[in-house]
Amino acid sequence: MFFSADRPNYMNYGGIGYVIGHEITHGFDHQGRLFDKKGNLREWWHPETSDKYMVRTECMIRQYSNYIADKEARLRIDGLHTIGENIADNGGVMLAYNAYGRWLANKTEPRLPGLYEYSGRQMFWINAANIWCSVYRPETLKHIVLTGVHPPGQYRVIGTFQNQPEFANDFKCPLGSYMNPKKKCKVW
Repeated sequence: MFFSADRPNYMNYGGIGYVIGHEITHGFDHQGRLFDKKGNLREWWHPETSDKYMVRTECMIRQYSNYIADKEARLRIDGLHTIGENIADNGGVMLAYNAYGRWLANKTEPRLPGLYEYSGRQMFWINAANIWCSVYRPETLKHIVLTGVHPPGQYRVIGTFQNQPEFANDFKCPLGSYMNPKKKCKVW
């Protein structure tokens, strides 16, 4: 479930907020950026903006290309093939987190039973990760990696969260740790 008026907003922003942010960001990914406000295929960005954009996407392409979905089969994610979804995931979670932060200002939310030790901001991340929770049969994983434009769910979470300083801050991940690498990629 992505949304319910009967649950804390950290779950709604980490669910439907993330998905909405993801879809909005597609308008500015490697394909969406090529269309103007009327939907016409037209280069409308200033050349300097396009050049900076390409540098930022290269960082993300390298990052995701370093993930190995199946070590035994040596099945590596193709960061170029998944770049549009990776940009959308990274931008979407950032938009949703910032929106949640604005909503949360000077408010508190109830904790979930059994998860009292997690703050609302931490629960945002937990719910955002939960939407990509999945288990694949080996042949399905291979098919996803070789033909899909989305990386497997695990890497949609890891790759996106590694790039978010807010995630590292909320979970107190030391700089240089797996989930808080010194080099982060950011397109938007």
